[in-house]
Amino acid sequence: AGDRAWLQPHGLAQRCDRPRQVATPGKQSIEEVAGFLGVKAENTGKAVFYVDKDEKLIFAMIRGDFEVNESKLANHLGITEVN
Repeated sequence: AGDRAWLQPHGLAQRCDRPRQVATPGKQSIEEVAGFLGVKAENTGKAVFYVDKDEKLIFAMIRGDFEVNESKLANHLGITEVN
């Protein structure tokens, strides 16, 4: 969460060359950002960051209305847990 989001309109009538950054003041959750931008949370994506026990950065990109299953992520990566 933060004060900025990247907006990429979808559909042929809303084509643009690249995503654009838009202000999202005071919005903390993906639901708040999606509502503010007038899109469904399922049409957004979010970045989630973790570290493993060796303090290596793990980056997961998921659909906005989903939550990361940390057990499945750790199993997929062959590690015991993510933090």
